[in-house]
Amino acid sequence: MRRILVAMLAAIVAVGLIPLDAPGASAASTRTLVSDSMRRTVTGGLGNSPIGGRYLLDERAHFRVDGRRARVSVAAGSDRKATLQVGARDSDSRMTFSVSRRPATGKLYVALRARVDASGNEYRLRVRIRPDGRGYLGAWRQSARSSSSYLVGSEVRLPFSLRPGSEYRLRASLSGTSPVRI
Repeated sequence: MRRILVAMLAAIVAVGLIPLDAPGASAASTRTLVSDSMRRTVTGGLGNSPIGGRYLLDERAHFRVDGRRARVSVAAGSDRKATLQVGARDSDSRMTFSVSRRPATGKLYVALRARVDASGNEYRLRVRIRPDGRGYLGAWRQSARSSSSYLVGSEVRLPFSLRPGSEYRLRASLSGTSPVRI
């Protein structure tokens, strides 16, 4: 079974968030709830984020930190999740990623979970990588009730090919509740 290594680089998550209890808060009142430079060495996990706390992992053995980046080993047909428990309505989330190789068949997804509300509904920014290197970017909403996902707006083809070993940055800014502005 072939594995693809996804590297989440320094500053894996730098999130400037407005607390849920601050309706109408301005950008001046934002604070950083999560920031992680990955400046540690960990095998079998990701350890703790200096700002943000302990990572919750679906399978610890597939995660490691090498002092500069987090590495996640993903076999074809499987997924891996690393989350931090922070709560905020409005957010500006960022992540840098690279992949060790393109998928041989099918597709590879890299996603930045930008918001999970109290009901468990979530919004994520997702990059879909095809074997030929074409990439597509979309914002997705996952319903907690039905476990179904749907694309918010339309998926956009990236104007470049994604190359193994190259670094790419994702950024998701969300605000509001009805509607949610992405």
